[in-house]
Amino acid sequence: LDTAPIFELPLAVSVAFAFLSRVLGGLLAFGCAYVLALLGAGGGAQRRRYDLIALLIFCLLIAPYLVWDASHAWSAMRFALFGRHDATYHGGNILSLLGLYALVLTPGVFIAAIVAIVRTARRSSPADRIVFATATPLLALCLLLALREPVEFYWADGAFISLIAAIGLRAHELLRGVRYALVVVPAAAIALLLYSVAAFPLQIYNVAQHSFGLQLRHEGPFEIWAFEPAARDMARESSSAHAWVMTDGYGLSSVLDYYGAIEPVVIGYDRQGREARQWATGAVPRTAFFFDKEALDSRPDFQARLSHACATVKDDGRRSYYVNGILARTFYVTRCDGLTPAGFAYLRWTDVQP
Repeated sequence: LDTAPIFELPLAVSVAFAFLSRVLGGLLAFGCAYVLALLGAGGGAQRRRYDLIALLIFCLLIAPYLVWDASHAWSAMRFALFGRHDATYHGGNILSLLGLYALVLTPGVFIAAIVAIVRTARRSSPADRIVFATATPLLALCLLLALREPVEFYWADGAFISLIAAIGLRAHELLRGVRYALVVVPAAAIALLLYSVAAFPLQIYNVAQHSFGLQLRHEGPFEIWAFEPAARDMARESSSAHAWVMTDGYGLSSVLDYYGAIEPVVIGYDRQGREARQWATGAVPRTAFFFDKEALDSRPDFQARLSHACATVKDDGRRSYYVNGILARTFYVTRCDGLTPAGFAYLRWTDVQP
């Protein structure tokens, strides 16, 4: 970027797609724009021209999304930042989040990353600037959000990549003698374990089950093999019953839509869909299936709402799916008959009373 500003153009495209894939990717765009502005301040007319073209490309690519989100009460933006978890306003979330970062990155890498990012802040090379500007904004936002709500580890994935790059930039200063072993050896061991699990997940889980009695809750990551057959089964059942398939989350509805072309119907999740009251006024079928990862008797809130919204509520059984003899996931289906528009509104909007 310092010597060939033409690379700003593919950078603008990639950063725009990062923002479109995750709202927090906007902080990556901010960091890149900040560094390009610093580089452009001392550049000539050609660099400023590429700066403007890159900015225009970025804006054109994200404009349709921003227009849509603005016309829908900024629902996606609000959900991404404030709608995933209930507000707790618990300062202890920050300590637990930092502890999680240190545990997953390994303490050696975590400490080296902090030292490296502080040192890059004191340097003025383009590499130091881009690493610092793409790591700190996202980390700062995650820590601020932790004051309000629990923050998930993967939200800061992009920042971790920049932190590792910062360690690489300052490796000649940081990783000398025994410090090299303290940082690299634990990280390499965990990386080897993770790659082994990724390459042979079922085999390693079998060994862990039989050798150590390890049992993952809900079979951990293996549920991904259950989505496709479950979607096919529910598509067939809902088609024969002329029924909707309802879930309590956009993620589960999206995989049913992807694998089974099942129309997404999400209930009990008012935070992102509140503005949809403007257009969610179509016909409501008499029958709907509530497809869930938990048994209904373990969810008294949904049990109560379904009993008010439906004329009859029936346990339609469980659906278990296996891969190579290992349980991938069990889903629970509840049948709702006699559903009315008023009943569906009660299910869909958390502030509607029966």
